Amino acid sequence: MICSQGGWAIYNIVRYFRAYMTYSSSTGLIVSLVLGTATTLSLAFLLTASLLAYFRPYLLMHDVPLDYLLRIRDVLLYSSSFLLVAPALVSFALVFVWKNSPDTQLRLENRCYLDIDVVWSISTTTCMNRQLSWSLLLLLSIIRVILTVLNIVRHSRLCILWLSS
Repeated sequence: MICSQGGWAIYNIVRYFRAYMTYSSSTGLIVSLVLGTATTLSLAFLLTASLLAYFRPYLLMHDVPLDYLLRIRDVLLYSSSFLLVAPALVSFALVFVWKNSPDTQLRLENRCYLDIDVVWSISTTTCMNRQLSWSLLLLLSIIRVILTVLNIVRHSRLCILWLSS
């Protein structure tokens, strides 16, 4: 359970920081850094919730109230989920914002490659002669949001059961 959401977070982290290394535009650098940091925090919260579950017997033996541990776990899991879905929603919004951006590196019509996240679709070359369909980029962004939400929803109940055992 934790592997799926954690695996998706790791994939996102790698892709955002890889994009960060490619951008020369200050806006692209900031966006990829912020979204990469958000997904890194998502993974950190998920791992912290796992560690809390692992050490729960020890903490209970040392008079840490169970209610307190469960509340902390819930906050960590909900924060992790929010920080994983937020970059997908931001990417969806960027499909509209970057559609006709004055910055040529951000402009979607100059992209050479399709990807489910417009931040990830950056390349070192600009394709002026090959235009990608904006509606296709929008569709891919919607698919990204759906996949992320389904990943979180599918595993949230199982993850809570696993962490509470």
